[in-house]
Amino acid sequence: SENDFEIIVADTITSAIVWQSGRILSKLTSHAFEVERKWIDLVKAIVSELVIDPTIIRERLDISFLKTCRLVPDDYSKGLDRMRLKMFYKQEKYNLFHEENEGYAKLITELNQDFRKSNVTGHDLVTRIRTLIGYFSLDPNRVLDLTLDALELHLDQSDVYIDYLKHSTTGFKSVSNLLGLKLLSFEKTKTRTPDSLFNAIALLVQHELVILDHLTPNLRPSLDETHERVEKYIEAVKVDCSQTAMSSEKQKELDQHTAEIMEQELNAREQDQWLGLCIAFLRNGDWKRAEHIMYQLPRYYVPSVPVARTLMLNAIHVCIEQLYRNAAAPKLSRRTRSIAKCKHVIEDCSTLAEFAERVMPTLMLFGPFLGDDLLLMTKVVRVCGHWVSIAKEVAEDVTDTLSEVETLFAKCILPSLMRCSSNAPMCADIWEVLRQLPYQNRFKIYGHWKNESWKNQPELLVIRSKTKKIVKGIFQRITAENAQKKTAHDLSKISMYNPVHMFEYSLNQVEAYSNLVEPYSDALKTHPYLALDFLSFCFLDSLGDQNRKRLKKEVLFESMWLQNLASFIGFVYKKYIVQMEPILQFVVNKLKEGEVLDLIILRELLTKITGYEATEEMTSVQLQAQAGGHVLRQRGTTFSNARLNKDQRRALKNLTETFTNSQDDLLIPLMVLIAQQRVQLIFQSQDKFPLVLIGELCDKCQEVLLQLSECIEPVISESFYFQHLPTLDELVSSYHVEMDAAMFLHRRRLSASIEDIAADSSSKGTAVEKYILGWQQTMEPVVTFVKRQYDSMTWREISPTFFVTFWTLSLFHLEVPRDAYEHVISELETANRQQQPLPNDTTHAARRKRRDISSNEATIKALREEENRQHAVVKCVQEMLKQTNSAFVAEKHTLKSAVVTEFLRLCIYPRCFFSAAVPEISNTQYTDAIYCAKFADLLHSLRTPNWNTLIYFDNLFRHTPCIIMSATENEARRFGRFLNETLRTLSRFHGNRKVYEQECSNTPGFTVSFQKNEHARPVEYSNYQRMCYVWQSRLLNDLLHLLGSNDSSIFRRILLVLIKISPNFPAVRNLGTKLLDHLKPMATTESDLKPLVLSCIREFEQQSVSWIPRPEYCPSDLKKKTQSSATTDEALQIFPASVGFTLFIMLAILSASSTKAPATKEEETDIPPCKKPKSATPSGSSKSSNKEDLNVSNSEDSNSDSSKQKILANVESQGHRQKSDQKSKRSSASSTRLGSSPSSQLTSTSRAKENETVMETAEARKSRSRSPPPPPPPSQSRNGATNSRKSDRITRTRPVQNSSSANKSMRSDSSRSDNPPSSSHAYSVSSHSGRYVPSEEGRSLRAKISPGKDLDARGGLAPPAELAHERRDTTSRRRRETRGSTRRRNT
Repeated sequence: SENDFEIIVADTITSAIVWQSGRILSKLTSHAFEVERKWIDLVKAIVSELVIDPTIIRERLDISFLKTCRLVPDDYSKGLDRMRLKMFYKQEKYNLFHEENEGYAKLITELNQDFRKSNVTGHDLVTRIRTLIGYFSLDPNRVLDLTLDALELHLDQSDVYIDYLKHSTTGFKSVSNLLGLKLLSFEKTKTRTPDSLFNAIALLVQHELVILDHLTPNLRPSLDETHERVEKYIEAVKVDCSQTAMSSEKQKELDQHTAEIMEQELNAREQDQWLGLCIAFLRNGDWKRAEHIMYQLPRYYVPSVPVARTLMLNAIHVCIEQLYRNAAAPKLSRRTRSIAKCKHVIEDCSTLAEFAERVMPTLMLFGPFLGDDLLLMTKVVRVCGHWVSIAKEVAEDVTDTLSEVETLFAKCILPSLMRCSSNAPMCADIWEVLRQLPYQNRFKIYGHWKNESWKNQPELLVIRSKTKKIVKGIFQRITAENAQKKTAHDLSKISMYNPVHMFEYSLNQVEAYSNLVEPYSDALKTHPYLALDFLSFCFLDSLGDQNRKRLKKEVLFESMWLQNLASFIGFVYKKYIVQMEPILQFVVNKLKEGEVLDLIILRELLTKITGYEATEEMTSVQLQAQAGGHVLRQRGTTFSNARLNKDQRRALKNLTETFTNSQDDLLIPLMVLIAQQRVQLIFQSQDKFPLVLIGELCDKCQEVLLQLSECIEPVISESFYFQHLPTLDELVSSYHVEMDAAMFLHRRRLSASIEDIAADSSSKGTAVEKYILGWQQTMEPVVTFVKRQYDSMTWREISPTFFVTFWTLSLFHLEVPRDAYEHVISELETANRQQQPLPNDTTHAARRKRRDISSNEATIKALREEENRQHAVVKCVQEMLKQTNSAFVAEKHTLKSAVVTEFLRLCIYPRCFFSAAVPEISNTQYTDAIYCAKFADLLHSLRTPNWNTLIYFDNLFRHTPCIIMSATENEARRFGRFLNETLRTLSRFHGNRKVYEQECSNTPGFTVSFQKNEHARPVEYSNYQRMCYVWQSRLLNDLLHLLGSNDSSIFRRILLVLIKISPNFPAVRNLGTKLLDHLKPMATTESDLKPLVLSCIREFEQQSVSWIPRPEYCPSDLKKKTQSSATTDEALQIFPASVGFTLFIMLAILSASSTKAPATKEEETDIPPCKKPKSATPSGSSKSSNKEDLNVSNSEDSNSDSSKQKILANVESQGHRQKSDQKSKRSSASSTRLGSSPSSQLTSTSRAKENETVMETAEARKSRSRSPPPPPPPSQSRNGATNSRKSDRITRTRPVQNSSSANKSMRSDSSRSDNPPSSSHAYSVSSHSGRYVPSEEGRSLRAKISPGKDLDARGGLAPPAELAHERRDTTSRRRRETRGSTRRRNT
């Protein structure tokens, strides 16, 4: 039709104009605006020509375009708005008198009738209500309000009301506005909004009659106000719970105030319309909208209300019931009746995937309030346990699974446990799930539980406060007597639901008070496994706190909290089954970071489990047991698996399983890291710790390494140990472990390899041959490795075979402790006799005795077999050493002193410091201090070629002061043990001439030879006695000087060494008296070392009864000896200038083989007391020891003049009896050595006459020796006297460095005489200090030989003037050398 055509044209124009308007807005060009003007002109033309009805144009086109075309007035929009308002919004204003009450009465009747009886539907209700509105002119808004009120009252008939509202013409926005006004009215009147209104709103929202977003602006209080109120509430509860009341009245006030705050918050939440609406959604089963509101409210705000919590719990019950019955429920409970049905808020889940998708996010909303329903909590925990076990069985990637389970337990399950009462089954169910997780995941859960879960939860804050009050009251009553009874029961009840705050308080108490460590550890016996595992996490949490200081203010010892906590850790792991891998991994990580202080944890752990405590004390029986086999070591020492109690054996098994079954290898890294720290401490901790503490830490590293090795030796299989232990090359080259520690770790491996080859039945030969073959095959790669570790100069003195042999063997291979075996066997046999039960006794005690007897008999049999086996091993080792000892000293060596020096440097000192013989350590490879002394004795008894035992002893005692000053306390104890064994060997040779002649007289070690293939002269017994006295004197002087040090650490180390060597030092009465005189004044001063000084004095006083007088210790025979061991010239030939051997041996040679006459009471004089030096520097030590040596030398010379005259006479008479060719050879050698021409030497005849004169006038010489020296002749010039005094002073005070310096001095003296005497008469050598001093015989003889020559003040020849400058230069040079050596010694 024409009208339709006009409408189509108008619509087309409208569309074109809209499209063109879009282009204009997008381009804004002049062409676009030109097109717009054309469109305007077109519309105007159409309207003016009446092509289209203007009314249609006005209906279709936009108002703004119509205004542009001037088709409508400018105020057209306002008029249109007024018209729309009047049409749609303006209503008739009626009052109650105008409206018909009958209409509302009928409306109410219609809305509140029982629709089920009348069969009225929503469509019928719409028709009736519309009729009432029209007939009685009712207000539609009031009709809607009455309809909503009817819905609120009759929710059971909500389907009819909902149908009515859907078919009515009322807009949805009108309903939202009306409901909002209702909610605001309750907020203004401060009255509680009824639940029925929230239920009606939830129903309308659920049927989409109301949009929730339209309604939320009217909900009160607002979300911001709610969050702010909850934060204030949490802070107020925190303040109250953190306060500590000083009295019960104050505590009651705090508790009452907290209760009031919580009650106020509960009332506020009851009036919260957001919360009411969320609860209504839950009732109606609308979980999504309820969850939407929960996420907008504060965390755990909705489940904190009991009504909402119950609705949520019931919903999850229904959801997981089927899954729980099919998978996780116990068999006996799978047929039980299910819970009452409720609305399906959440869809049922039948698989674990659906459980993870639907239930786990819901459970996160509960937080700690899941514990209000123990049944549901149990179901959830068991389903999670089933899920984890299934994931581990199928060996899938369980990372995601574990992550979801961790989150659930950290945020929901464990916090909910804190709201439960003491429930042991629940605690056990939770542990069954957590124990399947790696400890890293468990500890992550515990970390959130301990540090995050309760801090912002007022309910848990109150529980924390109450728990601490209860635990505090229990700790005030805890004692050692009640710890295992009532106290343990009370604490275990708390640990079942709130171990977090119980351990928070209890660990603080244990760290503060050491007397609570053991009682509280006993009180843990009834704690569940979950609590004990959480306790292990608390250990790491406390130890990992970087803000806690691990050292005391003095920076010398560990803090008290660290010591107490470490001790408590040891007790816990000893008494209870707790996973040890976390604490061991913590120690490993700390060692990687260079933190050595945490080794105290491992030390206490091993100490408590094995019963081993680091100590340096021992008994003789325990010492002998160290050389035995495994069974003897167990029975003869404190550490024995047979002697461990039940808890210790269980803990040791737990430790073994941890080392063998841990995910990460812990044992070998732990041992390697400890071995590395022994060296790193010295070089990397100088700025971090003081020197004394570094020494203590080094000792502790050593102790822990020995402890750990001892623990694993009997329980860790050799296959596991050898498989994981790096090779020797890797330990030294890659891991930078010192050679002593590397050989220590590999000694067990090497011994096992040798025994395996020796036990091979396929090889032929005797047992000894097989053992030697195994030794060669095993040591060949080790020797090759050792060669590369040191430079070639090292192997010029000793061979790598010697080095490897020393480091591979142990005390087990050197001797069989027969006495120890017999002692242990006798103890077991005695025990069997004492506990023999009656034949017919069947009681429990009798059965136990019979078991013990059987066990002892089996042990006796094992000891017998072990002793026989050790006999065979020792025999094989002895034969092996006899065959290989010829290769111990390298063929290229030149000096035996250099061999000894390398042996001490590379072997003795490192290994004797490594460990001492302690009773708690059962493995013989740890008795290193004893082993070193025994091995040196073995070298002597095997008659090792080119090995000089005397040089070894001398160098050892010469280095003692430096060794002690550079050692730690434990190293000083071990070195003292080593010295004691060495002194015991010397005493054994010294005390019996027959023993000396059998073991020393014809051995290479007791000969005077210093160079390779040199003709050796044996040392006679009397000379050896004098050497022993010199060694004792030297050691005493060195120790006394160090005792005067101002450094308390040095003083302490000297005392420790003295206590260790007290059984064998000092052996002479005058030396012991001097030592006691020096120590007793120190015991009167108050210091930390006073107990140690008193202990040292007590030891020496106990040993004083065995001290020997000097005449008996070092006697001399007045009878002439027909033969002399050597003359002075021979002695000088024996001691070359290149040897640094001290000259007291020359004194022994010069003294010939005569013995000293029995000393009179006056002769047995103590050595003058040593003066205390002014400083404790090594240089001061050197000067002081020189003075002491001089005192000893002068005392000896003054007391033995007569014996020296006899000795000199014997030496001269022996010289006349030599053959003529020997005389000429000796004369030429002497002239060459002394620097004089052959023409100036005495003839044999004149020399014999001189000696005859000496022999005839013995008494005259004796009287002359006691008289002062004669004055110099008048012909002596002033310069000569001066030079003579200088020469005498230089000769007395200058120490002889070697024989070359002595020869130089003697040449300068002999050059001043035409006929110089024999050097053996001109000078004697101080027995201890090694200095040349003019003897009385030398003075008198020189005076007779050359009466015309000038003599110095002591009877010696005065040096010529031309030699004065040379002597001064020599003295200055030697003083500089002495100062340089002193500086090196200090360094």
